[in-house]
Amino acid sequence: MKRELLGSSHQPHCEYERAPVCEGIVCDKDVVVPMRDGAQLVIDVYRPAMEGSFPALLAFGGHSKDIQGSEIPKEFPPQPSWSTLWVGHMEAGDTRFFVSRGYVHVIGSPRGMHK
Repeated sequence: MKRELLGSSHQPHCEYERAPVCEGIVCDKDVVVPMRDGAQLVIDVYRPAMEGSFPALLAFGGHSKDIQGSEIPKEFPPQPSWSTLWVGHMEAGDTRFFVSRGYVHVIGSPRGMHK
């Protein structure tokens, strides 16, 4: 198989053969997480809609967690990070891809930003 030099969102740079294990996503929005110093961070938790324990991927970025996750990216075609069409909602990664493969995707806004 011929591979692109830079890869794309349809053809990642590395081989990843793990097939999807579920279609559904359960989302817990605006979960408050207390920090040791009394600050409170707000996160969104996306998880597979099935029973079981799953590893978690944690994402924090400069853009609001409210424009990331699984809903807004449905409006945009998949884009690699170097594309001129790339926007901040993909900063945390592809939530639908991660969750469909059995990961919990936790997206938060950094301290002092947004919620």
